[in-house]
Amino acid sequence: MKIGHPKNFWGGVMFIVIGLIFAVIARGIPGMSFIPGYTMGTPARMGPGFFPFYLGMILFFLGVLIALTGLRVHQGDPGKIEKFHWGPVGWVIGAIVIFGLLLKPVGMLLDGGHSSAMAIGGHAKGAPVGTLHGGWRPVATYFGVRALTVNNAGGGTR
Repeated sequence: MKIGHPKNFWGGVMFIVIGLIFAVIARGIPGMSFIPGYTMGTPARMGPGFFPFYLGMILFFLGVLIALTGLRVHQGDPGKIEKFHWGPVGWVIGAIVIFGLLLKPVGMLLDGGHSSAMAIGGHAKGAPVGTLHGGWRPVATYFGVRALTVNNAGGGTR
């Protein structure tokens, strides 16, 4: 079987996997103590497992539909998959980890600025060649997060 549109096919597979993970964790696996599951409840009185289970199932069925459309041969754009850029993902995840580690010792005011700068660095790493590191969006993001950080730390206007 030939994949006609790889982006649609692999996007659908990703939705299928994520949907199944949500549904299995919400429902649980009998006999496995590390995935006990949550009570489902009824539509009138939903339990904690109701929403994630049905959301996972909807995501699963959408993934099946998208993957099936990816199997059809399309005329025109072949939809080739580009190489995945791990650098920006590492910068953003690193910013989140460092934020969590430095929050208590340094405080919100200094930690928010450092983590914002790291996340912007990750955005700049993924920016297309020839642009000014993504244009105005990273700068606006930095100052927006900075303004929220200063106001939450008590340094804002009263």
